[in-house]
Amino acid sequence: MTKSYNVGIIGMGYVGLTLAIAFAQRGVNVTGVEVRQDILDSIKSGKAHFKELGIDEALQKCIRNGSLSFAERLDSNQYDYCVMTVGTPLNAEGQVSFESLERAISELPDFGEVSEFTMILRSTVAVGTSRALLNKLKTKGIQNVVFAPERTIEGNALNELYTLPQIIGANNQIAISKGELIFAIITQNIIKVSSLEIAELAKLFNNTYRDITFAVGNYFALVAQQYGSNGIEAIAAANQDYPRGGIPKPGFVGGPCLEKDPYILSYKKYASTEIKLLDEFNFTMMSRTFNELLVEKFCDYIEHHCNGSPIILSGIAFKGRPATSDLRGSMGIRLFHKIKEKCLVQGLHDFEAFESEVVSETGLDLQDLPDKGSGLCLVIANNHTSYEHVALKCLESFDLIVDIQGALTRYQSSSLTNFVDFGSIAI
Repeated sequence: MTKSYNVGIIGMGYVGLTLAIAFAQRGVNVTGVEVRQDILDSIKSGKAHFKELGIDEALQKCIRNGSLSFAERLDSNQYDYCVMTVGTPLNAEGQVSFESLERAISELPDFGEVSEFTMILRSTVAVGTSRALLNKLKTKGIQNVVFAPERTIEGNALNELYTLPQIIGANNQIAISKGELIFAIITQNIIKVSSLEIAELAKLFNNTYRDITFAVGNYFALVAQQYGSNGIEAIAAANQDYPRGGIPKPGFVGGPCLEKDPYILSYKKYASTEIKLLDEFNFTMMSRTFNELLVEKFCDYIEHHCNGSPIILSGIAFKGRPATSDLRGSMGIRLFHKIKEKCLVQGLHDFEAFESEVVSETGLDLQDLPDKGSGLCLVIANNHTSYEHVALKCLESFDLIVDIQGALTRYQSSSLTNFVDFGSIAI
């Protein structure tokens, strides 16, 4: 029988709440800590503040059976583990902010140098940050520190937590053993690495690699257009039944991880060696900048080709597959703020986003897609599967449809004369 550990998890965002549920479902006694009162009230009532497949049912069951509770702060040292999942967002200057993480550590209780107690850092940090925090953690009596990155995909995290391998790096052998023990409760596939830094790098490598590959797909789509060719068709042909294909379909690249992790990987405060070649050929940041500049280029295209028609911007959440309500790092939100300076945005639409969050970000309410789009331009900024079920009669009525993410099916797009996608736009 599994030993019942007491685990405190700091931060009930996407990472913290899904991990809390995963542990609680396997019999761990979990206390979730959240400083935002609105989020705390919502999750205490059994309602997650974001959309995730099956999350509300799982949350309510864990609360009923007593394995999961919530609090404003961790005010006791009677825990076997503490997991730190506080967010590390980009600030207004586009720099990664670790202020919330440092503040959360300052507010921890004193754990009194309990020999077995283990702190697990799960927030995404710059390489070297975990080791730099060791002295600060020691002031709280914490000797054993693990870095165990989260690598789930939004929209399917509750499933992936049980199936993905868990990477763990630590500052000593006790910590690595304790880290392995607790994560073995949810997955048997554990990858033990030789240092905190290797674990930090692995997380950043995963997300930065994805950002770079998506940039390649976007780049290739534009290369094809130089020759009057459809970039999406060219990429599809290159990939089809070819074992060394895999070129991503072009489109916006954002979200809370991909928009910031290349910046975090480029943060060299704790680097021990300067490698000039990396500065001369920093394609990590070149790719990120390229992906971000697409928003401005699409804004210019829309301004010039909608011919003054009011715009319906659809797809505000940062992605559609797997579906999420998350607006963090949304290129659709960025596009809105660019477009509204030049064009009339008549309405916003999304299949998943919460209206209150959209209003907070844009000042506009959500609306349904109009049955008739005559006199309107429809811009689709994510790839939710529900676009495949929009009636052709509705789509045909728009003056222009700009499908940035390739959300419409081949049948829909081939049946339309008022349609352009990323493969043919020539931005």
